[in-house]
Amino acid sequence: FHAYRATAFSHTHENKAFDKLYDLLKAQWDESDEPLHLLGNFYVDGCEIDALVIKRNAVIVIDFKDYGGDLSFSENGRWRIDGHEVRGGNKTNPFQQIRDNKYLLLNYLKQCDFRSDPNLGHISGLCLFHQPIVFDDNQLPHNVSRWFHIAEIDKSIRMIDAIVSTTINLSDY
Repeated sequence: FHAYRATAFSHTHENKAFDKLYDLLKAQWDESDEPLHLLGNFYVDGCEIDALVIKRNAVIVIDFKDYGGDLSFSENGRWRIDGHEVRGGNKTNPFQQIRDNKYLLLNYLKQCDFRSDPNLGHISGLCLFHQPIVFDDNQLPHNVSRWFHIAEIDKSIRMIDAIVSTTINLSDY
């Protein structure tokens, strides 16, 4: 297990979320033979990414959200938790924010020289809530649910462990 945070976040809740995710991942993967890398608070093409997890068979763009409650999802509309709007940075919602970050990262990584030929189109996204949420995964359209995931931080280990792609092979790195 390796972790790197470029600088501290500008919001306390993001620092706390990163630290908790770090602690959870370290406890799970520190003694594992499977490498796992956690990067935090870095920029790709001028856009801030909260966190990135890299495993042998997955690349996961993560955004932290400090909300809790009953979540309603929309691809293009506003997200709501118990009547409060859940923003996605300067985007309409977290899905759009993570999708845009995924493609910025994909375009950046296309410039890299990999020994394997990972299908970067299979980069995943994870919206990670700091507080408990109620969310029905059936709200996610099939084409979205293949790469986009929503979880609360206390369930992040199971989610990160579950996210894999047979077309991403980074075992030589």
